[in-house]
Amino acid sequence: MKRALAVTLLLMSFATVALADGSGLPPAHTTTNSPKPATVQLADGSGLPPATPTKLPQPNVSA
Repeated sequence: MKRALAVTLLLMSFATVALADGSGLPPAHTTTNSPKPATVQLADGSGLPPATPTKLPQPNVSA
């Protein structure tokens, strides 16, 4: 009985993966315009760089 249950669950899991994976065919080619590229903001940064470039401080070197 346990073996039958295990086999049934195994076959159901294979069927679930096969159905969830999709048909494998690429989407049909459409003649509509593709989406325009946009700026992507990463989650780990502050966003876009500053609008005006900043000067780096000059090191104080005594010779």
